[in-house]
Amino acid sequence: MMFVPDLLPALLASAIPIAAGISSARLARRRVQAIALTVIATLSLIFGAWVFSEHAGDVSVGRALIGATIAAVFVGAIPLTVYFELGYRLRSRFALLCCWVIGAGPLYFYAIILLFAVVAMTQCRPNQYECPI
Repeated sequence: MMFVPDLLPALLASAIPIAAGISSARLARRRVQAIALTVIATLSLIFGAWVFSEHAGDVSVGRALIGATIAAVFVGAIPLTVYFELGYRLRSRFALLCCWVIGAGPLYFYAIILLFAVVAMTQCRPNQYECPI
């Protein structure tokens, strides 16, 4: 059984792009939406670069690059963009709140599974018997 403190990081991480989507929807400008999506892409690339820079020394550059790409695209860009568009598209505050809270559970498990994949690609050699994860 999940407890509320377990879902708190997922709720907090998804609140920022939702708020950005709400504010850009109120301004009703495509330029604001383009800027927000550019910021999401930049943050995702920074996250991917950080993951790549922290890979273990005995892991090949190719594996570390795959792990960094998984981190940037699937852990960074996709969830942030989905929650941004959720805040941008939904007009009803109640529907937005329901989608946000209900979506926190799947986001939590999605992030955990992908973070295990990223750690496996950046911290473990291929066929390593005792991997730290």
